[in-house]
Amino acid sequence: MKNPKIFLSVIIIMTIIVSVVPASYSQVVKGSRPGYVYDNSDVISNEYELLLDSYLRKVDAATSVEIVIWTIPSFYGHGIEKDGVEIHERDMLAHHIFNEMYLNGIKGIGKEGKDNGILILLSREKDSLGGSMRIEVGRGLEGVITDGTAGEILDAYLVPARNSFLKTQDTLAFDHAFMNTVSVLAEKAGYVDNESIAPHMQDFPQNEESDLEKIIPLVPFIILFVILFVLAQKKKKSRGFYGGFGGWFGGGSGGGGAGR
Repeated sequence: MKNPKIFLSVIIIMTIIVSVVPASYSQVVKGSRPGYVYDNSDVISNEYELLLDSYLRKVDAATSVEIVIWTIPSFYGHGIEKDGVEIHERDMLAHHIFNEMYLNGIKGIGKEGKDNGILILLSREKDSLGGSMRIEVGRGLEGVITDGTAGEILDAYLVPARNSFLKTQDTLAFDHAFMNTVSVLAEKAGYVDNESIAPHMQDFPQNEESDLEKIIPLVPFIILFVILFVLAQKKKKSRGFYGGFGGWFGGGSGGGGAGR
């Protein structure tokens, strides 16, 4: 080479590239799933979809907790069926995705034996009962992410984002809402983010409920229990009744959660 300085510069640049590229690839966390974000309704920007996927892989690698985001345009026409019939109801759809669906070849969400999965389901449009989102929580995490906690997280982030979208039709608010949602869920599940991969985080509001506010939602269940107890006493000699009683309350469940 006629110019030794140019040759030397090329060698130095190539050396830097060779040393940097492997280091950057070594920092990639694979996680245990092919995908964690299924934005079928296109409400998450490409930038945040990558951020969310990277963050959720780190959560999985550190805690084995699997958090999956699934969005749909509507509860009609999404193509997810049970027994040949498309599922149009929010909670039933969340339960089916969480327990029965194969996502890139993996059935359900959460590690076998740990039941430590979390599903965040969101639709652009509401179902027939007025619901459009749900956090489904595996039984293994119900102790740290209660139904009330899941509802508070939705109220803090995704509900305001949905309300903003309904007014403006701008999906930008969903970016931060999903990032905040998964970050709080991951923290509740035991993940410590030492690298601050989640930007623009907001503090999770700690809403304190009065004793009356905690009791009111339980009133219908208390009344139902009393009615069933009275009927049981009247028919306690009938084994058939108890068989029916067990049928009402038996069966498996994906766990707890909350919808809005």
